[in-house]
Amino acid sequence: MTRVSVNRTLSRLYWLLTIVLLLLLAAKFADDIPGLPPGVVSVANQLYEFMRDNPVYCSYAIVP
Repeated sequence: MTRVSVNRTLSRLYWLLTIVLLLLLAAKFADDIPGLPPGVVSVANQLYEFMRDNPVYCSYAIVP
């Protein structure tokens, strides 16, 4: 792999990790956001609990 392709791959990986972490942060505070439908809050809480209870899935994004 060339330096350009490695940098592009790392950039994509960092963007993906940022998006996942922002989604988990939003899921953590979904109960406090007014106006969200109960179904969305339930799914967000389940997603947060899953990722919190299974840190192995999170570590795959960090450690290749």
